[in-house]
Amino acid sequence: EPVLVFYPSSIYADNAPPEFADYAAAKREGEEVRRRMAREYHGISILLHRLPRLAADQTNALVQNPDEPSPPSVLSIVKAMEGL
Repeated sequence: EPVLVFYPSSIYADNAPPEFADYAAAKREGEEVRRRMAREYHGISILLHRLPRLAADQTNALVQNPDEPSPPSVLSIVKAMEGL
């Protein structure tokens, strides 16, 4: 039975503000590790999803940006994993 893995990446992997450069580099490296694992380990299915900025201790601001997209539904990610 295949192993299902969810790898949460970030929209910042491609388009990060300068203050998130290290974070973006880490996310890109994680995505590359995911690609290598998918090629090398045939019993693993890895769903990569680039999440938008989410409310977290690290990203919360005193003033919220109304143009930010709403977070994705966890249910949509679970359904995507069921399809793997």
